[in-house]
Amino acid sequence: MNFFKKKTIIYSPGNGLIKSIDKVHDELFSTKALGDGFALEPNESSIFAPVEGTITSIFPTK
Repeated sequence: MNFFKKKTIIYSPGNGLIKSIDKVHDELFSTKALGDGFALEPNESSIFAPVEGTITSIFPTK
């Protein structure tokens, strides 16, 4: 038995088109200054957190 093996489930944040982060029209994200990632162009009005957690800080520009 492997007691250290932990299963993590990450859900989709929403429905839409996934785009490469370098195609985002924001220099900070498209240059990967904040790290690698992806963009989601939603086709619905709701976006959900893909993991359980608590928001502790929100950037002033929201």
